[in-house]
Amino acid sequence: MDKEVKAERITTAKKQEVFLECYEKSLIISTACKNANITRDSFYRWMREDEEFIKAVDLVRELRIDYAESRLFKQMDSGNSQATIFFLKTQGKSRGYNEDVNVKLSADTGAQVIFSLPDNKRDDEKS
Repeated sequence: MDKEVKAERITTAKKQEVFLECYEKSLIISTACKNANITRDSFYRWMREDEEFIKAVDLVRELRIDYAESRLFKQMDSGNSQATIFFLKTQGKSRGYNEDVNVKLSADTGAQVIFSLPDNKRDDEKS
């Protein structure tokens, strides 16, 4: 490997390191790029081409999710019912805490689909 290519790789690695530090602080790609003095194009190129960089960015994203979850749990602990409802709707789906309607239709079955209102009564049954 010639010296020029090696120097370029070191420079890129250092720029990536600086970007990741900025990204951890700001959590916003455009802000991190600006603070690291790189272009968004560089960031997206690295995301396409560099597996180690992708893993490092993913780690920062996971840390951000961990932080948000910790804040959500604090709100739940303080009695915030909206936080509790949000948590159950997103994490308690397997226990029935959801409002999703999943319908699978096939053109050849002639299936009939009936949607229920939240209180499980159809309009014609309401008095």
